Amino acid sequence: MTLIYEAPAAVPASYGLYPGAASVVDLADPSRLAQGVTIRTVNCGTLISWPIACDADPDGPGGVKEADRAPDADFVGTTVVAADECGIAEDVADQRNRLTQLLRLKEHIEVGEMVAAKLLAAGGVAVPEVGIVSAIGRAEEILSVFGFKGVIHLAPHMAADVFNAQLATISGSTVLSPLGHAYAFDGGYVTMGENIYVTGPVTVLRDPVEYIAEDTPQTNRRLVIAERNVVVAWECLVRRITVT
Repeated sequence: MTLIYEAPAAVPASYGLYPGAASVVDLADPSRLAQGVTIRTVNCGTLISWPIACDADPDGPGGVKEADRAPDADFVGTTVVAADECGIAEDVADQRNRLTQLLRLKEHIEVGEMVAAKLLAAGGVAVPEVGIVSAIGRAEEILSVFGFKGVIHLAPHMAADVFNAQLATISGSTVLSPLGHAYAFDGGYVTMGENIYVTGPVTVLRDPVEYIAEDTPQTNRRLVIAERNVVVAWECLVRRITVT
């Protein structure tokens, strides 16, 4: 019999959407994530200047102070599923541990693929920029008018150019732009190519992990599934920049 060596559990990469760029909210069971999430934003809206002198003509639209509240935004999530099948004599706790580790390492990649498709659909017409320096500069300029720290979403292959141009610093598990916005070089973003997406703050909402075990006595096999619902939402904007 050969020696069985249990490989050590790998540490999740911290350069992706989460952990790193997004805020993660783990919800108690039961939640309603299966029905989606409506974000009521408090971080964008209307702000105008008004003459300080009492007798000055107002510069506001139509001569009055008026505003439009930022609309709510609806987001639909996905169910991330990890599975392990083996002989029925194996320890079910070991199967659960394996699935927990798989979710720990790869959940954000599956979720990132969903987010990439949503960003493509919502990003609108791309703004072309020559070179990575100009592209990141445009991303930071887009975010600057909103007054918050946003997220810059890029394919992983662009990290080399960003760091080579000295446009990134690392703070804990977050990679930051020169003006402090978070980069997300997620493994689920490999299809983005040379596109960069700019969004407001990103929140990841997650259900607890549910484990389901099913034995098949006819074949002496056991299937264990670990799954959770995940919704990714952001505020205020989505913009697309293409590096040429």
